[in-house]
Amino acid sequence: MKIHAALGMITCGLLAGAAVTPAQTPARGAAVATTAEKAVATRVAVVDVRAVERSAAAAGTESLEEYRAKRMADLQQRRDEIQAIVVKINEGGASLTADQRQALLEEMRAKQELLRAEEQKTRADLEAASTTTSAMIRAHIKKVADARGVQLVLERSADAVLFTAASIDLTAAVIESLQAKPAKPVK
Repeated sequence: MKIHAALGMITCGLLAGAAVTPAQTPARGAAVATTAEKAVATRVAVVDVRAVERSAAAAGTESLEEYRAKRMADLQQRRDEIQAIVVKINEGGASLTADQRQALLEEMRAKQELLRAEEQKTRADLEAASTTTSAMIRAHIKKVADARGVQLVLERSADAVLFTAASIDLTAAVIESLQAKPAKPVK
């Protein structure tokens, strides 16, 4: 019994010592209220950027995927031409004269250099087009968000977004803006 009574007195003493005094409550409460007010004032929306990109492509601009596919087909054709020269050299064997072999090797080297240059140009073009498209889409997202008083826009398909109400989805408005007229890219 004495142990229970002693524990009870210690517990009461700890609780009394941990109690918040009324003088401390308003200051902490005021800081929390200010933070809560700021959180409530922030307007958030989402945009499905992939849908916007598809819409931009459908509106008449060639999509990056279409450009990439076309360029990759052209590059593969160059590789096939080089491979055909290699086959000629291997199959010709001893029947090729030294001059014929040398001509084929020079043709192959020239085509390889051209292929490398085209690959580099394709990479640079894709990077530039991607940057331009992304900047244009960001500009339209900003334009729509500003018009609606939205301070934070998230990618709808991002893993961090677990649920989205349709009322905060700006995708359709961004697509309309994009199709109506171009906006200046945001840097």
